[in-house]
Amino acid sequence: MLIDWKRGTQSHNFWDVNSEPGGTALRGLAVSRVTGAASPDELWQHTTLTPGNGVTELARAASLGSTGWVFDTDYEFSFDYGPSNLVISVNGVEQFNLGGSFGDGSMGFYSFSQASVSYSAFDVDEGSFSVPEPAPLLLLATGVLGLGLRRRKQTLPLK
Repeated sequence: MLIDWKRGTQSHNFWDVNSEPGGTALRGLAVSRVTGAASPDELWQHTTLTPGNGVTELARAASLGSTGWVFDTDYEFSFDYGPSNLVISVNGVEQFNLGGSFGDGSMGFYSFSQASVSYSAFDVDEGSFSVPEPAPLLLLATGVLGLGLRRRKQTLPLK
């Protein structure tokens, strides 16, 4: 997964100027899926230029999708990442809530052409995810419902 935030729309060519044409990266915050060994131009443009590899943009942020970041401003990111959901918030505002299939991976941070960027105050809360099988889930739900009904009956006033 690639999560990147451009301050402004920019064109750039990572290839030799006489070969592949460069591309444009749009201003704003986006989430993309990276497949294979994506080239710098594919990462920059959120596109696939080489069959079998590349980048597919999944979504632009709810309120920051076409808004650039601001110089000398602190931003607090929150990532809630599980096997079937990705939620990203910036300064407490949910920007992405994506469903899908998300495998294990790592998180990295980088700065491209911005001097004096710092990343700090990391907290990691590791959770565990499990999906119960349908039959045990039905038994569990039936048992909980039965306990709830039993407790309700026990709290009724006696006559």
